[in-house]
Amino acid sequence: MKVITSTWFEYTQNKPAEPDWLVKGLITRGSRNVLFGDTSVGKSRLVVGLLLAILRGEAFLDEYQCAKGKVHYIVNDMPEQDWFGILRKAQNKYPDLCGENATQSWCSGNFDIVKTMQDIRNDNPPEWAQDAYNSASEVYVIDAFNNSFLEETEKPHLMKRIVFAWREFQEWLPGNPTLLFIVQETKGHPDKIAKHAYSGAYPLAQDMTCMIRLWEKEDGAEIKHMTITKARGLPKQATIDVSLDDDAVLFYNVTSDPSERLIRTLLTSGEDKHEIKRIYLETTKQTEGAFSKKWQKTTGKLFSKS
Repeated sequence: MKVITSTWFEYTQNKPAEPDWLVKGLITRGSRNVLFGDTSVGKSRLVVGLLLAILRGEAFLDEYQCAKGKVHYIVNDMPEQDWFGILRKAQNKYPDLCGENATQSWCSGNFDIVKTMQDIRNDNPPEWAQDAYNSASEVYVIDAFNNSFLEETEKPHLMKRIVFAWREFQEWLPGNPTLLFIVQETKGHPDKIAKHAYSGAYPLAQDMTCMIRLWEKEDGAEIKHMTITKARGLPKQATIDVSLDDDAVLFYNVTSDPSERLIRTLLTSGEDKHEIKRIYLETTKQTEGAFSKKWQKTTGKLFSKS
């Protein structure tokens, strides 16, 4: 018979370790994650906002505090000029999306991660993979999957090879990087990934720590919905309503406090506290006491440890 000798104090102190968050409450370091949605719903713009928050160490959508780090974007599933059009528009408004901490690589032709790993093992990585390696980033976005990818992964033998190859690719990259895949849904595959996330029908999704679906109730609707499905012991699901800003560059959280958004925007544009206070009072017509509370709450979110 086994005798238990630990005390109640020791038992209650033995709590699970806090996850090593890259995006607090959402994405852990070293994990694999997926964002999916219909064509032209705004997936790439949503991710640009996430990358900007990681580059700055800010809160993504006013909800999820990001650790500061380098980012790398691998593009394949859209015409090169379309993607760089989105990126250039964002860079014009946010110059820190340029430079050595925010790099990109372009993969032309069919994206075949199994063959890529064969080439890497033979010391002959394709240019896009070598660029990714050289960036030594904390997070890699792989915008490389269209509808044909969904069809292929329904074949178990191909799917298992793909899952293993992506794990191997992640291990090959320096450090402990996080991967975020962008997958395009189509009308013929509504919510396919989410429906089969925990079944044998779509095992690639089982390999993901966090799945985010960006969707809209009607084509072209101004308000989009971001539904988050989490695995591995994290809270199961949440939905946030988002919309594009006035310049149609980045998404913002429509349910967040607009006065907090104002302070955050002014802070990230380089204004000091005195000037932010002046603009805040003029814009909101609120009291100095209200500003002090909002200032403390907003900067607490911005600069809290991840």
